[in-house]
Amino acid sequence: MYEHEGIGLAANQVDLPYRMFVINVEGDPDKPELERVFINPVISQGKGLGEMKEGCLSLPDVRGPVTRNTTIRVQAYDLAGNEIDEVVDGMLARVILHETDHAASSTGCCTSSSSTSRAASNRASCRTPKRWPPGWPTLKPHGVRSR
Repeated sequence: MYEHEGIGLAANQVDLPYRMFVINVEGDPDKPELERVFINPVISQGKGLGEMKEGCLSLPDVRGPVTRNTTIRVQAYDLAGNEIDEVVDGMLARVILHETDHAASSTGCCTSSSSTSRAASNRASCRTPKRWPPGWPTLKPHGVRSR
């Protein structure tokens, strides 16, 4: 994640079959105290909308505008098994929504048809581009290895 200047990484992006992700909203490897892990996240109570360009470690050369809620409630567990139940906003909300879309997707890709998007109908989902750029990579279903 840090090697590629990322601020979040979902387990299924590295071929692990878990609904979990790690984030560090500053993307600073020298600040491990900012690292947070969310296991089995549930998003609700989305409010406000904001558009911002997003990138993704799964598709490193693609960036585009994505509309998301600016405030959300996230419920999950941390690595110690403690419950997380927080209302968050700003960049933290955006990163949690992006990574939750990954965690909810069988491909590990952020899509508008993810179960997170369907379950949280009161928030904007991660939108796919209207036209795919030339050379757009083909994503394999989770669990399919290319070895």
